[in-house]
Amino acid sequence: PTLVLVRINRAATCVKWSPLENKFALGSGARLISVCYFEKENDWWLSKHIKKPMCSTVLSLDWHPNNILLAAGSADLHCRVFSAYIKDIEEKPGPTPWGSKMPFGEVMLELKDCGGWVHGVSFSPSGDQLAWVAHNSSISVVDAAQGKEVTQLTTDNLPLL
Repeated sequence: PTLVLVRINRAATCVKWSPLENKFALGSGARLISVCYFEKENDWWLSKHIKKPMCSTVLSLDWHPNNILLAAGSADLHCRVFSAYIKDIEEKPGPTPWGSKMPFGEVMLELKDCGGWVHGVSFSPSGDQLAWVAHNSSISVVDAAQGKEVTQLTTDNLPLL
C-alpha cells in the first residue's frame, strides 16, 4: 500500500486516471478537484487542488488525450475545462484549440447553465470536442476547433448519466 494525501473534508464523488497513468484526479463534495501525482522522494502520492471557480460538488471528470487538460462537470450546472499541468513531473505543454497558456488550475473553458447537474463529461479521441450529459436529459458537445460552439440535443427521457 502507498499513502495518498488527498486533503479533502467531504466525500469523494468521482475519480479518473490520466491517460499516461502518472496522475489521477479526484472530484469531491468539497467543491474542489484533487490532482494527485507520485512523489518518489517520499514514496507517496501528493495532491494539488483546483478550487476556483467551483461552487458545488464535482460529479464527473475526464482527461484530455494530452494528459494536461481535465474536464469537470458539477452540481452548480457548469461544465469546465481546467489545466492540470504539474511542472514537477511534466514537460511544458504546447498550445491546443482549448488555449495556449496552461498554468495549473487555469480555466480553459467554462460553460454556465448546462441544463442541470452535469452527470458525465468526455473528450473525443482527438481532444478537440467535449461532450457532456446533464440532468435535463440533454446531450451537449462543444468543439474547440470550431470556435467553441455548443451543439445540444434535449430528449424527453429520464436524466442521462
